[in-house]
Amino acid sequence: MLSVKENRQDANSRVIDVFVVVLKALNVSRSAEPTIFLHGGHGNIGTQLIDKFDTEAFRRNHDLVFFDQRGIGKSSPSILCKNLNSLLKADPLVIQECLNEFVNAGVDIQGYDTRQSALDLKELRESLGISRWSVYGVSYGTRLALDLMRVDPDGTACLVLDSPMSTSDPNNTTDINLNMKRVFDLMFSDCAAQDSCKAAYPDLEQKFYAITDYIKQNPIVLQVKNPVTGMMTPLIRSSDDYTERIGNIIGSENYGRSGPFRIHKMYKHVTGQSVMTSQEMNTYFANRDPSTFDESVFWGIALSVYCREIYPIMDFRALDASRDALSPFGIHHQDEALWRSAYPLANSGKIEKEFWEPVSSNKPVLILSGTYDTLTPKAWADKVARTLSNVTFVSVPAAGHALFDLTCPRSLMAAFLDNPAGHLDLFCISAMPQVPDFQIEQEKTRHS
Repeated sequence: MLSVKENRQDANSRVIDVFVVVLKALNVSRSAEPTIFLHGGHGNIGTQLIDKFDTEAFRRNHDLVFFDQRGIGKSSPSILCKNLNSLLKADPLVIQECLNEFVNAGVDIQGYDTRQSALDLKELRESLGISRWSVYGVSYGTRLALDLMRVDPDGTACLVLDSPMSTSDPNNTTDINLNMKRVFDLMFSDCAAQDSCKAAYPDLEQKFYAITDYIKQNPIVLQVKNPVTGMMTPLIRSSDDYTERIGNIIGSENYGRSGPFRIHKMYKHVTGQSVMTSQEMNTYFANRDPSTFDESVFWGIALSVYCREIYPIMDFRALDASRDALSPFGIHHQDEALWRSAYPLANSGKIEKEFWEPVSSNKPVLILSGTYDTLTPKAWADKVARTLSNVTFVSVPAAGHALFDLTCPRSLMAAFLDNPAGHLDLFCISAMPQVPDFQIEQEKTRHS
């Protein structure tokens, strides 16, 4: 455990514990700079990445360091707020239940944000006697990695940014909307160019817009159980909600290939050719991507980061007007309803304006962005790269969000960490499939 001040702005703040795991390099005689791994979220358990990176390729010459960000996992205190995983996360009763969890644990919500975690990491590096380390971040972890490089430049050797988020603007701008449309257009084009997909799902683009037009006239109503009251509550889902859901599935590495099939099945439902069950409808209209880590998100810290870092600087009136013109791609960030409702209740304060300045550096940086990533737009990766003078930018074809499970990106990450200043051979990227192997579902026939 690493012991740190809960609120560095408060001289009387208590001390909290941050959970840390260090795995020593396999080749002790040739060990190079350690690597720290930063998970996404906000709110994912950082030590869950151990199983992903405790391999010979990453550990051969490097100590590996993993940590559960303050307030998460085995760090103490930890604020789970599990009911914020509900579709009714924006209900004031659900939010208040979470805020009560902060109060009952004696937690100062103003001590839980990206900057405080970056300073934790600086203290961790120093406490471990590490002069410099390499930093890997995925999704939200890239924002933490960038801020770490800002507050601890001398201790940062290089960065690997997997599906990056920018620090220079919040993660609910129209970049998400424009990127969502770009990915859908790419999917329509790729399906039309693939004989099997084109034959199975002809006129896919027209069918998608027929679905969204139908939902605009006939919004979908789900019956959702309120996790606090236990009462069933109607929840209306719009055409933009549908686009967001399918987009999140397309943008997740393990699910992208099913996009055309899911659109095709929904089209048959809205045109009366078949009927989907209520369970299937819930799958189509849930507003979270089906991430393998979703069930263990510590939502309390997600709420704190949203309210401290994002809400205070947003012009929601202008943003909503811009989105209206982009429908059915006028989607909201998947948790935006939460922070819009939570901020007035949370009394979480806000961070320094300097946090949102772009991060500049001449340190070696590897950026990897999937062409099908709908969760962290390529525009964010481009913004990050503009102020970094020593960047290798890799666009990974037919891949979505969080690329560490794919063979080629993993090999590039490992090679870069072994030699950040060296030439990175990108041959494996050109050898990857350039379009997804779209799922072709055989129609079931009923025999009498």
